[in-house]
Order: sequence, then structure tokens, then C-alpha cells
Amino acid sequence: MVITITAIFGICWVPDIIAHSIDYYSSLSIGLSTYAVIHTLVLFNSTVNPFVYALISQNFRKKLKGMICCRCTGCKSFRSTITKRPTDARKSSEHGENKEPENNEAKVF
Repeated sequence: MVITITAIFGICWVPDIIAHSIDYYSSLSIGLSTYAVIHTLVLFNSTVNPFVYALISQNFRKKLKGMICCRCTGCKSFRSTITKRPTDARKSSEHGENKEPENNEAKVF
């Protein structure tokens, strides 16, 4: 995965470095349309990274699905493996311990 990400980074950023170096160190002038294409490649690098991670890393896919998945899409079984519900404080034990007060007054600690 590291090799793929590095190769895409190089393909997208090397033309920018070369164009700016040619423009700075020589008398040649780089056209505006060339700079537009080069800067589009630089932006493309940021755009393509999440897709590359999603294609290569199964762990990334799992975590991304957990972040995107909502209650209305029916992903309850997947979400339950990621997050566990806290225990209900109102449930009492067999001996009546940890019982909430019957009235609606706040507890004072």
C-alpha cells in the first residue's frame, strides 16, 4: 500500500516540481494552460487518496463504513460490532441495588 500511495504522489507532484524548477532556474516560460494541468494533477492526488485507501485497505473500508452507516440504513448488525451500548443504569440487580429513585428529583452527590 505504501508503494502505491508513494507512486501516485510522485506521478502527481513531480510535474509541479519540474515546472517550477524550469520556470525559476531557466529562461524558459511555462504557459498558463500547462500550469493549470499540473495543478489539476496536484489536486487529483488529494482526491484519489481516499479511493486508493478504500481499495487496498480492508481495515480502512471497515472503519469508513462504520462512520457513514446510520440507523436508517439497516446496518445495525455491523454497528453493534463496532460500538457497544452502555448498560442501562435503571436496571437493578437481583438484590435491589443501584435502583433509581422513584420521584423525578435529581440525585445529590
